[in-house]
Amino acid sequence: MSKIIVKGLASGKTVSQLNSPKLSISLLDFLRQNNIPIASSCQGEGICKKCVFNKDKLACKLILPLDNEDLTIEIDYL
Repeated sequence: MSKIIVKGLASGKTVSQLNSPKLSISLLDFLRQNNIPIASSCQGEGICKKCVFNKDKLACKLILPLDNEDLTIEIDYL
């Protein structure tokens, strides 16, 4: 089973390590379900561009799971 590792760039710490979901879900929704704060004012439509991770990717556009790959995401304000 693959892992999703959430790191904060501001704190330099690993915030959480989660098992990747088995069913298709956006990274934005997955983080919210696991109580990881992620900004978004457009509710995942990709318009506001606030759910940025790894400097240039949108959490609302990435669909999990990722074929048994571990994923490390870095969020600026954590």
